[in-house]
Parts: sequence; C-alpha cells; structure tokens
Amino acid sequence: MSSYDPFIDAINSAREEAWSHDFLLSTFNYSHDKVLASKIEAEINSGDYEGLIYASSMTRQIDSQSVQTSLPTVLLNCSHTKNNTAPSILPADMVGAYKAVNHLTEQGYRRIAILSGEPWMQASQQRKEGYHQALIDADLIPSPQLVKEANWSLKEAYEQTLELMVQKQRPDAIFCCSDYMAMGCYQAIAELGLKIPQDVAVVGYDNQKIASECFPALTSLELPYTDMGKLAVESLMALIESQPLLSNKRKVEGELMIRASSQKESV
Repeated sequence: MSSYDPFIDAINSAREEAWSHDFLLSTFNYSHDKVLASKIEAEINSGDYEGLIYASSMTRQIDSQSVQTSLPTVLLNCSHTKNNTAPSILPADMVGAYKAVNHLTEQGYRRIAILSGEPWMQASQQRKEGYHQALIDADLIPSPQLVKEANWSLKEAYEQTLELMVQKQRPDAIFCCSDYMAMGCYQAIAELGLKIPQDVAVVGYDNQKIASECFPALTSLELPYTDMGKLAVESLMALIESQPLLSNKRKVEGELMIRASSQKESV
C-alpha cells in the first residue's frame, strides 16, 4: 500500500485559485538545502513575483523563513513561533480529533484508545489534545493504558493494536491519527478474529482514498488542505491589494466522513 501525501491537495488548490485570479503559481522546493534556498530567494526577489506563499508539508512552527522577501507573504500549514505580521493558514487538528472522538462517545463507546503519531509533531500533539478533551466532555477519564504511539507507521499501529486488544479491559473503539495507521489497526483486529465495528470501532484521520475503499469503509476526518490552499491564495491576494484580513491566523476545520467502521448496529 502506497502512502499518498495529502498536502499535494493544498498545492493543487492554490494553483487553481491563483489561476482564477489571472496569476501563475510557481512552486519551489529547497528540501532543507541552504544553497538551493538562497538561489530560490534570489529568484523570488528578482522583481518578477507579486507575493509568496511559504508552505510546509508538515504542520509546524518555524523560528524564521529560509527564504526571505519583502513581498507580501502568507504562511501555509506553518506559523512563526514569535510574533510576526505574516498571516498563517493552519488545519484545526485539535477540533478535528475532537469531532472524531465525540462521534464515538455519542454512540455510547466508553473505552476509546488512540494511536498517535510522533510525539514531537504539532499534528500529533493537537490531535491528542482533541482526543483528551472529547473524553473529558463526555465525563470519561482518559486512561494512559489506552494511549499508544504508533509514529505514523502501519507496522507499529499493528503492533500497538495487538497490545491494546489483549488488555484485560480492551478498548471498544480506537481512534487512529492517520488512515495509514488505521490499516495496521485493521490488520491486527482481523488477525485476532474480531470484527469492525461489532467488536471494536475504528476511526481514522486524513480521509485518504483507502478510507472509502477498505472493508468495512473507514470513518475518517478529512484534512482541509484543499480549502487551506484556496484560502492561502485569497489571503495573499488581499495583502497584494492592501485589503484587511479577518484574522492573522486562520484555522480551517475538516469534515468527519462517517462510514461503517464506527457505526453501532441498531438493536
């Protein structure tokens, strides 16, 4: 199974939105190469560009931009750690995780586990925060035994799910912080002879194509990258035209796509 980077959707959306405004979006990738970054900086400051969307495929905070310019700038999927005038467009990951777990608690699931990504990543931290808050709001006490780090790995998700399901009080639902990890979770549950959602419900995050094609179809929170790319260009156009922005930091919510993997059968 190949892992598709959904952030490509943000780039494609930004390109389409720029074209609708009669602008051409040029993309540069310096891949942490300082020499290449300096050449890109020289190109952007050559006088042929109107503005810059400084993007990161991984949601994160940055101390400074590797490419500096005096042109109007919008940050996409990243933000400055210190106060900065550049507006940023970010996914509302905490809200997304809250939606996913709240969907489970509303159906009566009570022992809800989480398979999180690498702990240093902002996306992992915010999704875990949303998970905890949804449990607290449902009058449930988060249990450390139900919190597992699978580091965005299918193999580790498989192994952590096996550990969860042999507990004396096993979970009745598992929230996976990516659809890719959810596939490892599915594999472990099938190997144990259990069924989704009859024995344990599963919810993913990203809403990649595999979510709707696996069996049972996976409930998943859609990453709002398409909307984020569009909003980044709209914000940049406003800066170019010296128009005010509603907010300097915009967090975009994704939609929870409810499918068979998390729905309790009617009694």
